[in-house]
Amino acid sequence: MKCVNLFIVIMNGIKVNKKCNKGFISYMVLIIGLLSILGATVLWELARVNESVVRDELALIDTRYGVERGFQWFYLYTQNRGAVEERQYFEVEHSDDISVYIQVGSNYDNTPFAIVHSINRNSHRSSRGKIEFHKDSTSGLYVIDKMYPY
Repeated sequence: MKCVNLFIVIMNGIKVNKKCNKGFISYMVLIIGLLSILGATVLWELARVNESVVRDELALIDTRYGVERGFQWFYLYTQNRGAVEERQYFEVEHSDDISVYIQVGSNYDNTPFAIVHSINRNSHRSSRGKIEFHKDSTSGLYVIDKMYPY
């Protein structure tokens, strides 16, 4: 019963002076309540957008690490006297989450290069890196000139 009386007092407003201030407190309570709900909704939407941005960024970082693993694999392969031919395809890593492979080609001036592809299958994001290399005439080993995002 006390709660009902308190509610009636709030809805009618505190009547300090009967000539003015009729229902002013009630309107202020309603406005503050609506603004609080609006602010909470805006904060919820911002948190949801930030979460999706972070998920996308983590997927991209995952693919960049895949490219780095491909760089390392290619370097170790060439240092162990692995043969590299034009239009060769290497599958470095293949799982349910990520796929990393390397394709070898050559430029217009016949300088060899390799493209490392990393694909995140869950989020459908991908990254690529390029390796430029040449074969050393004295040792017969492949020497990597540049490795960079492509």
